[in-house]
Order: sequence, then structure tokens, then C-alpha cells
Amino acid sequence: MKDRISTRTLPNGLTYCVRETDIEQSGVMLSLALKVGSLHESDSENGLAHVVEHMSLVFDKYRYYADDVHCRSIGLTDFDRTVYVIKCPKSSKAIRHGIFILKQIAIGNYIKIEVFDEIKQDVLEEVVTNQGGRKNQVFKIIFKQSFYKTRMPMGDEEVIKNLSFEQVKAFHEKWYTPDRMAVNVVGDLRTDEVITFIETEFSSLPCSSNAPDSFNRCYQLNLEVEPIKKVITSWGVNHIEAYLSCMIPGKNHIKNEVCHNILAALIEKACIHALRDSNVEFSFFSSSFVNFINCHWFLRVQIVYSMGLHEKIIDVIKGILDSIQKDSWFLKSDFEETKQEYLEYFISKAHLRDLGLSSLMEESIDHFILDVPIISYEQKIRRYINVIEDLLYVDIRILTQQLLRFEDCLYIIFQGNGQISHGS
Repeated sequence: MKDRISTRTLPNGLTYCVRETDIEQSGVMLSLALKVGSLHESDSENGLAHVVEHMSLVFDKYRYYADDVHCRSIGLTDFDRTVYVIKCPKSSKAIRHGIFILKQIAIGNYIKIEVFDEIKQDVLEEVVTNQGGRKNQVFKIIFKQSFYKTRMPMGDEEVIKNLSFEQVKAFHEKWYTPDRMAVNVVGDLRTDEVITFIETEFSSLPCSSNAPDSFNRCYQLNLEVEPIKKVITSWGVNHIEAYLSCMIPGKNHIKNEVCHNILAALIEKACIHALRDSNVEFSFFSSSFVNFINCHWFLRVQIVYSMGLHEKIIDVIKGILDSIQKDSWFLKSDFEETKQEYLEYFISKAHLRDLGLSSLMEESIDHFILDVPIISYEQKIRRYINVIEDLLYVDIRILTQQLLRFEDCLYIIFQGNGQISHGS
């Protein structure tokens, strides 16, 4: 696999990353990533970053493309970032035109008053449609006691209704500055040519003369420690999600990532064994670490089942977590086997089946947003293999003790019968 990475920061503060790879040869992905999101909104602006994103995407709504260039685009507004992604054909003309479009987004050329009311209505419809969505409901519960709840990325319906075009323009001018931007291009391309395209378009952007003070993107979540059980509506299935909070000091690195993955696999094996011994019928179980807003790690446990068994399932999970906390044999018995499975997965290069341009693009964006060091994928896999080979059970045990220092979990239960109720 070819994976050549070139990065640079221009004198005006804009960063770019060009990633030349042959993992997919059908197209090229381009993105403009910005260190701005809903956390940068004032109390009366929740939803403004989302509206600016939609306004900036009118090039797609009204097909502002070259006649013979066909692209697909998507935008994302999150708590700490806004990202615009374009996937275009593998041709110099298409890449050059995609970079031109990203520059127009950067300087605000697509924010037009004549489409403001229509775009705002689009955003409102999206907000209303997703208010009862599972992700939105999970965030409201997890962030119940935190600042994040007041800055949900999708926005507040009433606030969005009252936003003016002048607010949209002002928000763009304040936060869309070169020092907060990165241009990322990933695909089977010619690196030198793409760098020329980027520097030609973006070097002319002026440095920000009145840039806002640095913004602290890490807010304390202030999760309650006592048990929280909520039952909310989903569709067609009964589904339990359990979250265990785990603060990880310092920056993430490969050893932490490997330890998290192996610990999640070990806990998954232990829970599945315990559920089967308890004769609980379930059709799906998974366990993985997720990172909420770059300051908390959560172990997320998901169980899909077909009957009203959530109280029994919770009791089983609580029992197994208590046992893991008090006695290590649940993990120790499967540690070497799980470690070997991970080694074989990477050594055999089976991981390449799971890769794609989107995965490599996410790494490039995180490199800018989170200051995560970016290396070629082959180098990264070699580091993974070295870490796994040197991993000891004590590393997993330390992480387990840190994770389970709280006795209680946050349980979110989705019921497919359409009823909303609250557990005790």
C-alpha cells in the first residue's frame, strides 16, 4: 500500500495535508476542516455554526460545478469542528476545481442573502426531524449536567428561527480564518501537482488581524456518579447501551489505543460468557471505547435483545464488572488469546480490507483538529505490532482499574414498543 504524506503550514496560518495513496483508485477526497463548532457559539447562537455550514454548501444545492465535473459533497458540524468534504473523480481538472470550491467556502462566497430563508428552513427541518433521534437522545442524557447540553451541534429550534443573515456573516468572518483551517486531499494523485493547486488558491488568504483569543475546547462533563437509568424510544428493537466513564490524562497514543481495543474485546468476551450462563436471550453484543468531545473516554457496551429483559441484563453486566474489578481472572484467562488475535489481524494485513479513503481522511483531519501525529499507515501498523508484542497483562489491568474506579454505569435503554418510561 502506498501512503505518502506531505504537510505544511502556510505563512497565513493555514495547514494542508496531501496524502497520496493507492488504497482506492476510483476517486479523490478533499476536505476543508475548521477548528470551530457549536462550542464557539454564544448563549443566543446555538445552531449558528450549523446554519453557516449549510449556507456554505449552497454550491452543492445549486450545482456550482464545472460543466463536466461531477462531485459528491457533505458537511459536518460538531462541538469542536466544522468539516466540508468533496469526493471527486481522479483527474487534475476535478481536483483543481474541488480545491477552488473549498476556497470559496473559506472566504464566504457561497453565503448569499437570496438563499438564506430557504437554507434556514432546511436546517430547521433537519433539527425537528432529528430531535427524537437516538444520537440526540444519548447526548442529552450523557451531557445532562454539562455545558455541552447547551451547545448541541444541530442547534436549538427557537434560536435558529430568530437568526439573521447578519449573524451568519459575522460568525463566518469571526471564525473562518486561515489559522483555524486545514485543507486535506487524499487519493491516488500527484502530490506535487496538488500542493501547487492548494498553495495557488490559499496562499492569498490574508492573515487574521483580529483573531479571537484561543478557545479551550475541553469542558468538564461533570457526570453524576449515582446510577442513571433512562428508557427512551427506538424503533423495532430492544437495545441497551451502557457507558462507563474513564478519564485519560494527556494525549492519546498508540499504546493507549491498543490497550483500549484489547480491553474492550476482553470485556466483551467476559460479558457474553456471563449472559449465556444466565440464559439471557440476546442477538447482538459489542463493546468498544468511544471518545466524547476529546476529553472523556467511555467504554460503550451495546446489547440487542428481543424481550423485556433489560433489568436482568443490567444485573448480569453489573455482576461481571464487579467481578473484573475485584478479581482479574476473567480478563487474565483470555488475555494471551486476544493479544494473539490482534497480532494475526495486523500481521496478515487483514486490516487493509477495513481501510478506505474516508478512514485516511479522518486521520488527516484529526491530525489538524486534535494535534494527533500523522504517520504513514504502514508505519502505524508496524508500531501497533510492536506495541502488541510488548504488551503485558499488567497494562490491561491498570487500565481496567482506572476504568472501573466508579461503581456505577450510565444505562440508556431503547425500547421498540414506542413507549417512553424511566427506570429506577
